[in-house]
Amino acid sequence: MKKVTFLNHASVLIQNGDNIIMTDPWYKKPAFGSWLSVPPCIYHPAYFIALAKSNPKFNILISHGHDDHFDDEFLSCLPEYTNVLIPKYDSPGPKKRLEKCGIKNIIEFDSVGIIHNEIEYKSFIFKDVSMDDAFITISTNEFIVAHGNDNWQKLPNNVLNIIKKDFAKYSKSNRLFMSQTNMADGYPLIYTNFSEEEKNKKEKERQDNMILTSIKNAIDIESGAFISYAGMALPFIKGQEHLLNDAYCKSIDYIN
Repeated sequence: MKKVTFLNHASVLIQNGDNIIMTDPWYKKPAFGSWLSVPPCIYHPAYFIALAKSNPKFNILISHGHDDHFDDEFLSCLPEYTNVLIPKYDSPGPKKRLEKCGIKNIIEFDSVGIIHNEIEYKSFIFKDVSMDDAFITISTNEFIVAHGNDNWQKLPNNVLNIIKKDFAKYSKSNRLFMSQTNMADGYPLIYTNFSEEEKNKKEKERQDNMILTSIKNAIDIESGAFISYAGMALPFIKGQEHLLNDAYCKSIDYIN
């Protein structure tokens, strides 16, 4: 059986036989003190806690330590022996944060890759973009998934060649690319030094570039499918609900 289910924001459920991988969990806890997931996850967290207790091949995959990808309250509810995979960062921050949540089975991996429960994981950190975020690939015996997270920028040629080679091992219908196409911060919309016209222009230019670059990356590695994610969030903006459609969560029609 193979299946990828969108949960919320950058969280998806990847199923391959008995292997179940949940990426970047984020539930009710406000991220950064003011952001909420839109829409919220359709599954109750107890479902995943039960899976973690009953299935030794249930894994959590966390791309980086930002609050909208790393829900401490949820992770603290998991059994201590739950498998949690993270990229190998220069900073020990994400690993220490997991340890503080009580997680003991922490598995780190880099661009060389590791095989865990018959699934290969690779992480690529673009230090000129961010020191604490990673582009991840997940290769099963049937399909491959690129978990781009916030790394929507053009893939460097050396990384592109590695990922393209890995994707070529699968039929096109079994290649999936996931990338951010929505803004997840307040620039330029909450900056008071811009006029409304300037804000609208900058927001459109920024988001259009994000969408086009994300899709170009998917085309360059010859992916068979694309998921828009990692921007499905909204700050507390009472009285400015129009921002949801105007700026933060562009529709699939707009992306097309």
